[in-house]
Amino acid sequence: MFKIYETRENREELMKKLLFEDPCVALVIAFLDFEWTVRRSVLALGKSTTKDIRAKFSGKLPIRFYRNDESTKFDSNSNYKLICSLSDYKKLWNAEVKVNGHDSLSDILNSNVKVSNVEGFDNDKFNHIAKNNISIKRTEQLLIFVYKRLRNTLIHGVRTSVQDDTAKFFFNFIVACSRALCSYAEEKGEPIYNRKIVRRKISQKRNVKLKP
Repeated sequence: MFKIYETRENREELMKKLLFEDPCVALVIAFLDFEWTVRRSVLALGKSTTKDIRAKFSGKLPIRFYRNDESTKFDSNSNYKLICSLSDYKKLWNAEVKVNGHDSLSDILNSNVKVSNVEGFDNDKFNHIAKNNISIKRTEQLLIFVYKRLRNTLIHGVRTSVQDDTAKFFFNFIVACSRALCSYAEEKGEPIYNRKIVRRKISQKRNVKLKP
């Protein structure tokens, strides 16, 4: 479905067409695109070789493993697991991208995606949906909320419909998050589109000590 050799603009155009045909399908595709974008960004900006990063995504290597790095210490949470949840994506991002001198996933999203600026935002409806949870107006917290209330329920068949205006807002929000990550990678000189990402040696950029 998603192709490396295409543009971000073309992909968004195709996804928006789905929004008018079937909002639920469009939301699922938007979530898939976001996770694809996170994966590609980690491959492009990470410290380890792309081979090892792919192994971490598939659960064949623990998150904080760095080949030929004697200073590597496995924490108590190191384990072999398939990376497929938002919290796992954040952990792997910190262990690969942040440790390589870049911003955290949370900081990038909070700095570049303002919830109230997303197309379709309605303050009254949003507060009703969020049940007056002020913290949810921060991008990261809203993303967690959307994953629990929409992504997981749609994919597992718990929810089968979403109101058009609600679907439009959350669709645009997820797309904005993906766009922010794509732009960040480009700014760092590591575009995620129109190229194969292959890194055969561990990045020598400065390391950032992770909190235990």
